[in-house]
Amino acid sequence: MINFMHRASSLCGTLVLATSAFAGPIETDRPDFTESPSTLPVGRWQVESGFTLLRDRSLRSWSLPELLLRTGIGERLELRFGAPDYLLSPSAPEGFSDVSLGLKHALPGRGETDLALLLHTSLPTGKLGESRAVPELFLISSSPLRDGYELSGQIGARFGERLGGMATLSLGIPLRDERWGAFAELAAEFEEDAPPSPLFHTGLTFSPQLDVQFDLHLGFGLNRHAPEFFVGGGYAHRF
Repeated sequence: MINFMHRASSLCGTLVLATSAFAGPIETDRPDFTESPSTLPVGRWQVESGFTLLRDRSLRSWSLPELLLRTGIGERLELRFGAPDYLLSPSAPEGFSDVSLGLKHALPGRGETDLALLLHTSLPTGKLGESRAVPELFLISSSPLRDGYELSGQIGARFGERLGGMATLSLGIPLRDERWGAFAELAAEFEEDAPPSPLFHTGLTFSPQLDVQFDLHLGFGLNRHAPEFFVGGGYAHRF
């Protein structure tokens, strides 16, 4: 099984709805797989959580709470903690995934393009996790387009028992009501000596308040090596 669903809790999504972290709606790292290049100011916190139902041929599984805690610890520097997910399945072993820790550093951009580096690692704490720490390094980019659209993407490497990586491209889509947003995304994981696992992913977000966001999203694999289908939802709160 590939790592898309584990990444959904700690490496999920950018839907950029504001250029300033607290001048507009909350900006989250969910529900898409592409990270936001923005970081939280020192002393501010953000909690993001959700669930995913995945179907992969004969396998069906639930994962929750997909809990990510983010806080600003320096100028353009953010500390991140990903709690373990509980994976529930009638046809596979059940248990917790690994804890994760990360640092995101927002880089000086070029023109209107925002950039960031994310260093992230899992820790071997879960029954269904890795046998050792697995670090990952990502370069994240986001640029505004015309009429409120936003183009974001990331590329990174995973240093596990076999070298792997992930690449994404996500289009943020403005809607008439500014409390709502949408995205369409292509993502693919790569692993040494294995075929790529591409998928298409789309979803909606709703922010009834500046510091609150709800989301619904779904995706499907584009070849037999990717998950057949998944759907999920989530909630984020900035304080």
